[in-house]
Amino acid sequence: MLRAARGIYCYPKIEKVYGLGPVPPSLEDIAGAMAKRDGAKIAPTGLYAQYQLGLTQQIPMNVVYLTNGVSRTINIGEGKSIKFKHSSPRYFAIRSQLALLLTTALKDWKVENLTEEQISIIKTKLNENPRLQVADLKLMTSKVRELIISLYE
Repeated sequence: MLRAARGIYCYPKIEKVYGLGPVPPSLEDIAGAMAKRDGAKIAPTGLYAQYQLGLTQQIPMNVVYLTNGVSRTINIGEGKSIKFKHSSPRYFAIRSQLALLLTTALKDWKVENLTEEQISIIKTKLNENPRLQVADLKLMTSKVRELIISLYE
């Protein structure tokens, strides 16, 4: 058993190819396990959501998740932390994982600041998935919804 953080323990994965031994869990694995334990829904936000979409290559040290559960911060060590922020149920009514990621990743950005490369990445992601449901589009913030609709045309 490996102690990931205070009160959080996990079974380590053993890396056998390069002989590195036990590999600690990722921040995403820890956040997912905490959400499953608490019966809460989570959604990455900010820089981490942008990283998951491929809009940036930066991996944040401190990951922020929106949750319908309790707000809390978990210090993992080595300067890393996971922060859960209680959020409006509106975000968790979005069914499509892509729509939720786009909403949380782009809500603080100005659409004018998106580069051509980032817009093409978003177009590729949208083309990989069928059209987002109208109900999901209605729940998105207005500027993100307008961007998505313009990219579908």
